[in-house]
Amino acid sequence: MNRILKQVSNTKGIRFYSSSSQLDSEYMFPSVRRLLVEYGINSSKEVKASGPQNRLLKGDVLAYIKTKNLSPVDRLSLIAASVKSSSPSSSSSSSSSSSSPSIVDSPLTPQIKDQIKIVTTITNDKTKSKVIYEDIPNNNIRRVIATKLSQSKQQVPHFYMTVECELDNVLAMRKSMPENVKISVNDFVLRACALALRDNPQANSKWSDEHGEAILNPTVDISFAVSTDRGLITPIITNTDKKQLLAISNESKQLALKARDGKLKPEEFIGGTFSVSNLGMFGITSFNAIINYPQAGILAIGTGRKVLRPPSTYQPIERNLNASSSSSSSEGKSEIINTNGPLTTEQLEKLFDNTVVSKKQETKQLINEPPKYEQPKVANVMDVTLSGDNRVFDDEIAGKFLSSFKYYLSNPQNMIL
Repeated sequence: MNRILKQVSNTKGIRFYSSSSQLDSEYMFPSVRRLLVEYGINSSKEVKASGPQNRLLKGDVLAYIKTKNLSPVDRLSLIAASVKSSSPSSSSSSSSSSSSPSIVDSPLTPQIKDQIKIVTTITNDKTKSKVIYEDIPNNNIRRVIATKLSQSKQQVPHFYMTVECELDNVLAMRKSMPENVKISVNDFVLRACALALRDNPQANSKWSDEHGEAILNPTVDISFAVSTDRGLITPIITNTDKKQLLAISNESKQLALKARDGKLKPEEFIGGTFSVSNLGMFGITSFNAIINYPQAGILAIGTGRKVLRPPSTYQPIERNLNASSSSSSSEGKSEIINTNGPLTTEQLEKLFDNTVVSKKQETKQLINEPPKYEQPKVANVMDVTLSGDNRVFDDEIAGKFLSSFKYYLSNPQNMIL
């Protein structure tokens, strides 16, 4: 289907519409424009407008698509045609400009449903070479994320602390669980974080610009980051400190599924008192996360790794050296000598001979069998980095919070109590 595309510039950006006067209308909704371009429809000739002042509505286009049983057009060919049309032979009139954008819509994949790709050609004045690339505008979620995180990084005084936590007991507990119980390491992390916040209420606070002081949050509501096709979103597990591991596991799975399907309610992702971001599944050892303002802290969880732990002491393992001496002396006739009373010359000589033999046997055994030392062990650990608002967290509060978190994660049996 042949369509004539023309460039329309405005203060918000550059768009392409059909040559139809109805498509050029500034009153047309963006959803209507996108449908017309997706399905290659010339609205002035094919679709009957039913809106006020002959305005074309989205329902008009959808009804027409359903009636005609249309399918989206192949936009790869449109991109190729636009690139070809931007060659020097076809753009001689605009050769004086340093950049000549040629913008068309590309196929909308399921991963970027609400985004429009833009093909742009940039001409380098010095080398006269052309570079073709694609712009993908942010959707609403990514735009909000970019704005909020930029404000947080610029306005909130971040500071960072990192602690190394052992995972051996967590991994052992997971193996001992029944097969039908699936609890991830991240569930243990959420539970440990909630209990650490409960034990350290000052860490579960937020900064109030209005009052100029930190305000304690009455509940422990932890947000955890979930990656979706539309951007990063943080569902909230409310009252996390009052829920057991299995309840946290089930709720986190349900919230993550709803987040990826775009079915979260506002109260399920707006709010929260603390955040957890886990990139361990991507092999990231450690990173510094940006605080999700107005919260005051976020934990960045790295991947687990194996390290070699030295022994706690290098003292030799004790041996029972008296056993060999007593066994050898029992082979011959031995005399029990009472050392409490006076000794004769003969008794003194026997005591001296027995002492010399015992020392010789002990020395021989130590030479033939070197002392055994406690062996080093392999431990599973991960790095956890706290990004804290320095107006709420000082060194002591952050240190106590991380110490509590490490204690619970290294001793998961205490989470069940």
